[in-house]
Amino acid sequence: MARGVECPAIAELKSVLNIVFPSVETGTTRFPSPADRHTSGIAMDVMLDIREPEEKALADGIINVLIRHHPQMQWSDIIYSDWNPDGSIFYYHIPGGGHGYGGKPLERNRYTGDTKHTNHFHIDWVDFGMKNPMPLYLQDPYQVSVAAEKTGFTSAIRSDLEAIKSGQRLPGPPARSTPSWLWGWWKITADGDDYYYYFGLAGFVAWTDDKPANSSVPIVQPQNKGIFSMSGDSELDVAWDFIGGGQTKEHFKTAGSMRQMTGTSNRYGPLAALKQ
Repeated sequence: MARGVECPAIAELKSVLNIVFPSVETGTTRFPSPADRHTSGIAMDVMLDIREPEEKALADGIINVLIRHHPQMQWSDIIYSDWNPDGSIFYYHIPGGGHGYGGKPLERNRYTGDTKHTNHFHIDWVDFGMKNPMPLYLQDPYQVSVAAEKTGFTSAIRSDLEAIKSGQRLPGPPARSTPSWLWGWWKITADGDDYYYYFGLAGFVAWTDDKPANSSVPIVQPQNKGIFSMSGDSELDVAWDFIGGGQTKEHFKTAGSMRQMTGTSNRYGPLAALKQ
């Protein structure tokens, strides 16, 4: 297959993603120097950022579909990122099995090869046993494998992708995401004092006494951290790390709008929360 031409599997996957999610950008061939697997037409990037809760939830859903249909698709590897409970980033890859990739097939494996896959996930049909010899490798690294010639999976995956689009849950682990209305800074008033909570991704929450100078910047120096879990679409429970001789647990629910909440605490008085 000619350099810079999408392999059949990439072309078909790109087509169905563009049909179901026309607003999601996909990138396939490119021509850096030296060349890479995209140049060989066997890789694609799907531009969904883990810092945007809705985009990350969509990416997690699409990846679950790709895992579910791996027997038909035979892709080699997926690379993406997630959030650890402490707010740090977990970089991972999901090998399909074989083709020279290590790790447990169809499971998340820690990946430290690079830290670029936070604003997109990567999927490829690379076979490390099909590298082109030097100096051709610098211009076109890989030959197209039999797996990369796979087609005919559109109807199978499209129904699952449409289910994600309509908000249905698919079999498999749910996406670990924070509702977009909750994510960010909130002012919490308790017993006459103000505190500032930052709700991040993957259930991470932290607080400080200091009002944030910029509400678009995550918390940097928290006075305590905890974990929150959603209960339905508009209620959540917070469990703080042990501090001051005990553990504080709180329950919040929206109050009239998604920018206000009321809450209770096992250690303090009633809580009032306002989105910043």
